[in-house]
Amino acid sequence: MPFKYFIYIISFVLLFISATAIADGGYVCKDSCLKIAYVDLDRAINEVSDGRDVKNRLKSEFRNRQKKLDKMKTSLGNLKQAIDKRRPTVSSSETQSMEKDYRVKFFELQQMLYSYREEMAGREEALTSKIFSRVKKIVGNISRAEGYDIVLEKSQDLILYTKKEIDITDRVIKAYDSRK
Repeated sequence: MPFKYFIYIISFVLLFISATAIADGGYVCKDSCLKIAYVDLDRAINEVSDGRDVKNRLKSEFRNRQKKLDKMKTSLGNLKQAIDKRRPTVSSSETQSMEKDYRVKFFELQQMLYSYREEMAGREEALTSKIFSRVKKIVGNISRAEGYDIVLEKSQDLILYTKKEIDITDRVIKAYDSRK
């Protein structure tokens, strides 16, 4: 958490310094010029060809698990309806037993859902880490080639407003896909 606040503070300071004069395509000028750009890393990672492949692969890997979850949800819904329907005609101990069975199955569903989400997040991290490294290198290459002093990252909501002209995300995606 402290690192996140540090990033916010640094970003705020940079934005405050540059806010008085951001114009002309990302230049802040007084005695010298500061060239600023931003990139949306989430968008870049998701839109490059490898990123789209990773998303499709993850969808197919977890499709069967989603079907299993859907079956469990349906079964749980049917059990709840059966409990509600039979409640007036059965003893309270039998109702309590059915409700306990429902709670156990509901808890199992919640655990399975949590487990699948955690596994999917870990799998996505593993599959996108190489893409992230390549995108980061490309951002550095573009920054050096075009003379940017600072490149901010947009997807973390640190940038509240900026001109579209200083967004280099499309160039990063194009450069990534052209290096295949």
